[in-house]
Amino acid sequence: MAGDSSTMENGFSKAALAPFKKAFYFTFALILIFMGRAIADSIAYANDKITPEYALNILTQDIETSKELPDFLSQSSEERALEWSDTIYDWYWVKTGFDSALFKNVNKDKVSADEALARGLRAKLTYWEVVILGTRDLAVRASNLVSFIPLYILFVVVAVVDGLSSRHIRKTNAARESATIYHRAKYLDTSFLTLFLATYLWNPFTPYSTQVISIGLLASAALIRLQVTYYKKYV
Repeated sequence: MAGDSSTMENGFSKAALAPFKKAFYFTFALILIFMGRAIADSIAYANDKITPEYALNILTQDIETSKELPDFLSQSSEERALEWSDTIYDWYWVKTGFDSALFKNVNKDKVSADEALARGLRAKLTYWEVVILGTRDLAVRASNLVSFIPLYILFVVVAVVDGLSSRHIRKTNAARESATIYHRAKYLDTSFLTLFLATYLWNPFTPYSTQVISIGLLASAALIRLQVTYYKKYV
């Protein structure tokens, strides 16, 4: 009985902490995504590969891409892209005070900490412009990915149905399941999709075309089909 009570308490504790853990991981993921793009922009700027004008051109290209994407969730892709871009700019730069420190008029006669910080930031103004534009572009690209959700769902549904058909044929012929192929496809799918999306979001240069994104999602669905095909035979 004591063991059962302890198990129940652990179960309740895990259930109570689960929402907080998810919130923590979600927040950590957002910070990681933001920092990854900022680091990529910093490296490109340090190597003279990117300027504010170039970053603005990339942002414009991604906004133009959003105009070509289908509407989703009762909002046009372009409207969502612009809304997300403004939101992330407000969260990361306006509410933190970076925006006012960078672009406000600095009084050189004052020696306060705020004025000194503003002068220090403005000394690297072109760098910060690149990072800010990169942040806005990150939001636009994330918004554009939302428009691919219906297509990805279609790919996955087709992959699962076809995989189940292949699995049924394999079971009927008394063929053995392959744990190696199943697990390799599972890990490869997660790794591939994560790397593919991270590269798309963090790349400060010419963005992927819609065709490349579609091919990447199709490749992920193909790996899901492989998992379903070689899933346990007796289940």
